[in-house]
Amino acid sequence: MAKATLNLSPLLTAIREEADRLGVSFPALLTTDTARYRWLAEQAVPPLTEWQWGLLSHVLDGIEQHRILAGDDSLPRGGSVVAEIESWCDGATDDDILRAGMLTKKIQDWTPLTIAGVLLRLRRES
Repeated sequence: MAKATLNLSPLLTAIREEADRLGVSFPALLTTDTARYRWLAEQAVPPLTEWQWGLLSHVLDGIEQHRILAGDDSLPRGGSVVAEIESWCDGATDDDILRAGMLTKKIQDWTPLTIAGVLLRLRRES
């Protein structure tokens, strides 16, 4: 198994303390939490068309990286994703605007876990 050196952020320090209280290793708990989170997020991904995935990939390209590099570990809100799509619509054809509108209606009902799942899927496909 590969080894990595981590600088412990406050969140990782808390996980290490939880691992100590549970009597398990820090890597085991971190792996378990990551596996569970990813599974939950993957299960929350809604069925979307190839066109919808393409649009999401286009409008969200670089946003996750920017947030991470800026130290922002929060998820984008559905309204932020909708705003990116609406901005994209400024130069789109009428048919694409209608299709984008159908997607924005879906996004309004997305939970944070759904958004996390969508970001994970887009990350894997990039």
